[in-house]
Amino acid sequence: MQHMQHIHLSEISPIAELFQRYAPIILGYFRKRGTIAEDAEDLLLEVFTAAVENPRLITMPENEQVAWLQRVAHNKMIDHYRRQSYRQTVDLEQTANMLYAEDYSTPEHVVEQQESHAELWRHISQLPVAQQEALRLRFAQGLSSKEIAQRLKKSDMAIRGILSRAINVLRTVYSEI
Repeated sequence: MQHMQHIHLSEISPIAELFQRYAPIILGYFRKRGTIAEDAEDLLLEVFTAAVENPRLITMPENEQVAWLQRVAHNKMIDHYRRQSYRQTVDLEQTANMLYAEDYSTPEHVVEQQESHAELWRHISQLPVAQQEALRLRFAQGLSSKEIAQRLKKSDMAIRGILSRAINVLRTVYSEI
């Protein structure tokens, strides 16, 4: 780290320059909103990973670069809290399932569950192949949208859209029943 302090900003890449200039500000933004230090650092890395992946960023005027970094930081923080909220929901559901496991072991319940699963698979099989694959990777394999995007060679936003459309179709089908 000492060696880095002696390097002039003009001697490093534009993204590294942005990082040196704005990382402390973005990190402060996360910390002021109650994000724990480890998560704030992870989010900061996500912001600058997105910066590296955006070839237009280094050609933008400085005020647009700052606005872009702030918008990405805000979005990354929202995604983080959504993931955190989802994890808490899953933990509560798993706990409830363990508490009431005895009620679910009756033969009647097993048959109902099998019928319910068969109906769900029937509805899923009617979705476009891309939606089926995204749902399988997300829920059967537990991959994040970013991991699915890498595996399917699509953007994270495209995968989020695919998953959203698939879930909305299933939600609509089940609300009509």
